[in-house]
Amino acid sequence: MMNKRRLSVLLCIMAVAATTHAQKTKPVTRKDTTRKVIRLTPGLNFNDDRFKRGYIESPLENLAGRLPGVSVTSGTGDRMAALTGVRVRGTTSITGGNDPLVLIDGVPSDLETLSTVYPGDIDQFEVLKDAAETAQYGSRGASGVIVVTTKKGKSGRFHISYDGNAGVQTVSKRLEMLSASEYLATAQQLGKPYIDGGANENYLRYLERTGFLHSHHVALNGGTESSNYRASVAYREREMVVKNNSSNNFVAKIDLSQLALNEQLRIDFGLFTSTQQRADLYDGQRVFYGAAAQNPTYPLQEKVGGGWYTNPTASQIAAPQAMFRASNDLENQHLNAHVQLKLKLDDAFSLSALGTYTNSTNQELQYYPTWIWAQGQALRRQRNYKDWLANFSLDFDRFWGAHRLTARALGEWQHSRQTEFGTLVKGFTNNATGYHNLAAGALRPYGGTYSDRQDATLLSGLFSARYSIFNRYALSVSVRADGSSLVGENHTWGLFPSISGEWDVKHEAFLRGVDAVNRLKFRIGYGESGNLAGISAYN
Repeated sequence: MMNKRRLSVLLCIMAVAATTHAQKTKPVTRKDTTRKVIRLTPGLNFNDDRFKRGYIESPLENLAGRLPGVSVTSGTGDRMAALTGVRVRGTTSITGGNDPLVLIDGVPSDLETLSTVYPGDIDQFEVLKDAAETAQYGSRGASGVIVVTTKKGKSGRFHISYDGNAGVQTVSKRLEMLSASEYLATAQQLGKPYIDGGANENYLRYLERTGFLHSHHVALNGGTESSNYRASVAYREREMVVKNNSSNNFVAKIDLSQLALNEQLRIDFGLFTSTQQRADLYDGQRVFYGAAAQNPTYPLQEKVGGGWYTNPTASQIAAPQAMFRASNDLENQHLNAHVQLKLKLDDAFSLSALGTYTNSTNQELQYYPTWIWAQGQALRRQRNYKDWLANFSLDFDRFWGAHRLTARALGEWQHSRQTEFGTLVKGFTNNATGYHNLAAGALRPYGGTYSDRQDATLLSGLFSARYSIFNRYALSVSVRADGSSLVGENHTWGLFPSISGEWDVKHEAFLRGVDAVNRLKFRIGYGESGNLAGISAYN
């Protein structure tokens, strides 16, 4: 079911001499590595100076170069947190999805939502890529898992904090262009036709500006031992070094916690919302190519009667000034909410219930004026994604002497719905209203309008257990069953088992006094996981 993958046996030696990490893997069917964890606690967090070097737009930026095997690739720099990919386990599928599963406070999310979270609101950031651990996420774990826990309220007096920063960006290296006189002399020398427009322009310089960016974050928290709260708001804005290219992001977050029934019941509520707006270039490659190929003797200003000068010796090249008049905007809105109840039954058993809700809306708005697209063209596309999740779990945790046993039995239901519609029109007589008045154009006879809806349901059951002794040796087992409506009747259910063993050598008597080694652990594991990402409901 769902592209099951048999993962490998692994062996890892971690952390030699303060912060050095050395790894070894023993392949069975494919290479794998053990879990890599960034814990944003006092040892490694965004409040540390090393995480405040420069302007951080996205928490994902802190993964780059910090975790072996985790790849974070950036986009063209023309959008907020423009990430072309985050690969925890490499590219594992050609037709399916390769993005890791993202959980923010237990709420299923995606990389786009995670990129909007303000880094200072994150308390713990875990990246799971180990065979046994990703198997616990069954049909969604094949590409790895990112588990994010945000900061919660603490007991104590009311406290408010602010942090912010600002900066500028400039182009570090430019392509040297011919001046007007050099251009004319070169054309004459080569015997090429040319036109002297009488100006002396640098079209590449025309495209750029000094970029400006700033961010602001306000957080407040307080409460008592039995009731506390934390709320925060953040705003980030960036004007890129290329004109007509900007982004902004507003984020608000609130968390409440309450103890009841003689502190046997804990209730947690969290709400996260973000609004992101971007203004991108229309065909950035074409814009820069047009600027590089333009005749520098042509003036930048618009011609009398409208339009711009274009190079007749390069008829397929549009004037970059005209390209700047195109609109290519994107608006994203995200809302995540969760409620969790945890009831302590006795010293060993506890019962938990979690409910989550996600609502994301993406709107794409484009308009290509008549001078770069015959008769103009406008597009409005909107996609809405909703997700509901509920799970119940019974947990066991008991110590006796040097032994510890933990276990969990969990049942989960998840339903998602995605709707999408779009309208594409052309035939505009003027460019006054852009994409705001589609009635000013004419609907394309083919592909002018479309709509779509997809529903998916996932039912899951999980049992996991872990036994450890002397805080040095541990054995973990788990089995998860997933049933999805996305696959055929003969493959609806899949089983995803795992087993792993650990030996924490650093806690052995012969190594405790060795200061040169701060952590040394061997881990071997096997697990199976699947990949539902990229599968359409009606394939």
